[in-house]
Amino acid sequence: MIFLFVPLLLAVGSRKVASHEQNNTHTKNNNQEAEKMPTEKTIELIKQKNKTVVSQKVKVSPEVAQSIVQLMQHEDYKVRRIALQVLNNNPGEATRVAVIQGLRDENINVRSLAGRMLLTHYNKQELPVLTKELSANNDEFVREHIALALGKIEDQSAINALKIQNAKETNPEAKHAMHLALTRLKDPESQKHYIQRLQQADPKELAIAIQDFDYIRDPVFLKEMLPLLDDTRAALDVGWSDFPKYIRVCDVVINTMDAALEHPFTFEALESKEYSPDEINQAKDTLRRKIGNVSYDSGIQVKAPVTRRPPHITVCEVFLTLSP
Repeated sequence: MIFLFVPLLLAVGSRKVASHEQNNTHTKNNNQEAEKMPTEKTIELIKQKNKTVVSQKVKVSPEVAQSIVQLMQHEDYKVRRIALQVLNNNPGEATRVAVIQGLRDENINVRSLAGRMLLTHYNKQELPVLTKELSANNDEFVREHIALALGKIEDQSAINALKIQNAKETNPEAKHAMHLALTRLKDPESQKHYIQRLQQADPKELAIAIQDFDYIRDPVFLKEMLPLLDDTRAALDVGWSDFPKYIRVCDVVINTMDAALEHPFTFEALESKEYSPDEINQAKDTLRRKIGNVSYDSGIQVKAPVTRRPPHITVCEVFLTLSP
């Protein structure tokens, strides 16, 4: 029976190998076909819902991009979504027009994609449309991303629209995004509120406030970050659901500064890393140099007492992985 069984295994294995090779050949041929396909045929591929046009990151001419925008009126939401995905690899005026249309789409999948794309496809020219859409759109996810885009456009004329919508906004994520946008746009009241968040006692909430700096990116807040490098409390779970692993407040500061300041440290920053005393000292020196180059507006200083609990020691210590 053993002699009979071995050939059977070999036969089954050979069929699997042959099938795998056929699939690879088929995929390779499809990829080559997509690469050789004239850009004018991109429209037909989108209508066919052929996702190779997305995976190959096809580049199209401005004229073809304008034709793709017309597909945002197609009756099939999958066609509209693929049209947006193709345009995502082709930044320009046509893409921005399609994104604005996508924000109002009847399908939630298209609206969500358009909202995410808005953060990389925005222009000051769209400011009047976006401020109007901020209050008119019924999708809280879209309002959240419009607010973030308005902050990134960095035109203070959007402050009034953000304040009006923020006052009546009921969705917490959208409301938080409006606070961040107002802070980035240097609204004094919002800046004071952010400083207060950086001085709160709860380490988990403090970690969220620290991470928000990656969006705000206003160097005026760097001096609020400096004392947090002495905070050794567990703050942020970066582990798996069944295996939590907490990094400390000081670690969150370094990770955020590494992203926001575009890797200013000589050491490697990693999401789950617990930094050594030498690395923390280097981070302190870096922040001190950055702070020295910042002009501070006394109008945003908060003189309320610091509610953050002082650290037990002055350097970070190694925390073991916490049990659930």
